[in-house]
Amino acid sequence: MRKYMIICFVILFTLLNNPSFSYAHSSLQGTSPEEGETVTHPLDIITFKFSSEIKEGSKFTLTDQDGKSIEIQSIDLKDNVMLGQLSKTLPTGTYTVSYKIISQDSHVVEDDFTFSVESEESTENTDENPSTGEDKEPSDKGQPDEKAADSSETPKGKVENGLSPVVIGIAAITIVCGVGVIWWILRKKAVK
Repeated sequence: MRKYMIICFVILFTLLNNPSFSYAHSSLQGTSPEEGETVTHPLDIITFKFSSEIKEGSKFTLTDQDGKSIEIQSIDLKDNVMLGQLSKTLPTGTYTVSYKIISQDSHVVEDDFTFSVESEESTENTDENPSTGEDKEPSDKGQPDEKAADSSETPKGKVENGLSPVVIGIAAITIVCGVGVIWWILRKKAVK
């Protein structure tokens, strides 16, 4: 009888200790521009999408091929998306993005990637109208489509990568009840 109880508890411990039940750190699912991409249109926004919600304090830096830091005007966080608005459109060159985010489970995740920009216009031509020297009207190029961003978001309450806490709880209760029933049956047999 004792042997069966030990086996049941070993099985229970193994099932509950399974790594698939634990929460994983947030991982990068995609960026715009993507790693290694060569962008040929005016670029003034960098977008990151992660596997789970990220917390305030998440940020990124952008440097050019000479290691010079590029100014980021603002960083907005919404659920699992981080959106960075640059101060200017990027001129031709190779850029490195280094990000540091805080996952939903409070772990810090850091990484970097590179991309290139091939643009015929220089930074000065992008910011000013060459014929008059006046600033151009802001354009919507490079701005994300809010409807597209909303449609790609995970519906509230749905877990993309991993099991929801409700499923984990139900599985744990089922396993504990199953072990209890097996123990009760074995005990009843041993008494007879």
